[in-house]
Amino acid sequence: MKHLLVVLAIVIAFASMAIAYEPPGIVYYIGGIADGDVPTIDGDVSDWAFMPRAYYWTGADFRDSALDPNGQPGISTVYATGEVDKDDWDLLAMYIGWAPSTNMYYIGCNVTDSEFFFPEEGVGGTWKEDHFQFLIDAGGTGGNFRKTEPTNCTAQQWYLTPDPRDAAMPLGFFSPAEGQEWSWVAPHAFYGIQKSATGWCGEIGVTTWDFLDVAEATSTPHTLTAGEIIGGNVSLRDKDADGLNNVGTTFNFADAWTDASMFASFYLVAPEETVTAVESSTWGSIKSTFK
Repeated sequence: MKHLLVVLAIVIAFASMAIAYEPPGIVYYIGGIADGDVPTIDGDVSDWAFMPRAYYWTGADFRDSALDPNGQPGISTVYATGEVDKDDWDLLAMYIGWAPSTNMYYIGCNVTDSEFFFPEEGVGGTWKEDHFQFLIDAGGTGGNFRKTEPTNCTAQQWYLTPDPRDAAMPLGFFSPAEGQEWSWVAPHAFYGIQKSATGWCGEIGVTTWDFLDVAEATSTPHTLTAGEIIGGNVSLRDKDADGLNNVGTTFNFADAWTDASMFASFYLVAPEETVTAVESSTWGSIKSTFK
């Protein structure tokens, strides 16, 4: 398993964006996955080793980026300053990718966590505890995706909880309409979780949607395409019982729980371009490449 690092947040403008995500001009490259490299979604992130360094993130990347004047990606203060010991919580690797062969979007995370904290009775309170959430607006619609009249079914706020309490359905999203649970399971969504005494690993693979209705027959899957920008984010958060730690990483701190326009910009790189990525070792060297 590799724990290589690099931040990829490029200050450039793309005229092809359907809407302007936040913050303007900050774009993250998402690596394309060739057919033979599609990871098995089982909670073992070692099969992401094919991903070049320029296309995944570690805690060091987020800490280094906190010094950048653009202020992206986001990070909690105690994590940025090193007040939290790495044995308590650390991001060893966060992989994000997409695969033309499956038309699915993938995430894999490897996290050190010395204490699991899940006090809430239901997933609606996951923001108050250890959590892994990710946002998707594949069609570039933006706007309020939580309204119920009329129901907006174009973007989702997904969660994957490693809590045994939710073992029956740890993967899902906060839906504005009842009946969309069919999209949380195979063949449209897959997850894997593995836990140890020192932390956990989580993986997901999901179909993305232009319109997600209460029935598959009236829903429209999005066709992921190299060169397009979709709205996205991945947020990891650690909270402990003593209430002292509020540690985490995110690609955009904007309050996006209702507004998909507040998602970050994710640019989909073709698989053949991903595997030929130029290796870089620092935030500055990557950013300067695109000036």
